[in-house]
Amino acid sequence: MINLNTTRIMQLILICFIACIFKSCIKLIDNDLKLINGYWEIVSVSFKDEKFYFKNKSNLIDFYSLTSIKYGYKKKIELTIAGKYMGSKDISEFNFITENGSLFLHFKTPFNTWKERIISLTKDQLILEQNNKTYKYKKFYPLKIYD
Repeated sequence: MINLNTTRIMQLILICFIACIFKSCIKLIDNDLKLINGYWEIVSVSFKDEKFYFKNKSNLIDFYSLTSIKYGYKKKIELTIAGKYMGSKDISEFNFITENGSLFLHFKTPFNTWKERIISLTKDQLILEQNNKTYKYKKFYPLKIYD
């Protein structure tokens, strides 16, 4: 027969174990968030049962930059015919938030606020979801053009 004190100790050990696992997962997520830094090219957009691929290379690239571990900004970058990169003056600031076990980019501009759920983030792929649309990106590496 297990007495009440032994059961209580087992519960405390289990709680400590779960807390340690949760804390290590948060640390892993913090490290993985840095992967969003850089240039991202859209590959496809999915909506309901349809998937749209971009057959021609787009001149617009999304550039993400973290200003701290939880905050950053996104801006559009355009590749010109001359091979130069021009950035938009408009930026969309964001922070990372968690809701119901999902990780989101929470954007805020002077005109609007919105959230995009991060489905996947690796060094080569970013998948976001907003308004039942799934956006799939691949890492874009700018060409080095020498004068």
